[in-house]
Amino acid sequence: LISLDQCSFEESCSCYRMALPTDIITVPAEEVWFNAPCLSEQVTALKLSNPGNRLLGYRVVSKVENRYVVLPSQ
Repeated sequence: LISLDQCSFEESCSCYRMALPTDIITVPAEEVWFNAPCLSEQVTALKLSNPGNRLLGYRVVSKVENRYVVLPSQ
């Protein structure tokens, strides 16, 4: 076990082993498409799963502010 104060800057990446992109399963697997123009509300689901034992974090980024809503937001 390595404590944070024992890690050098170069070793800090190995202190916490995050999940690799290949460790994350998404459904749909590749992309989420919306039909444009968006004249009515469109809803789709994105399922993220972590089959491994490493930590998993996610973030959804929208380049068009206030156009896409992601729930749960926290």
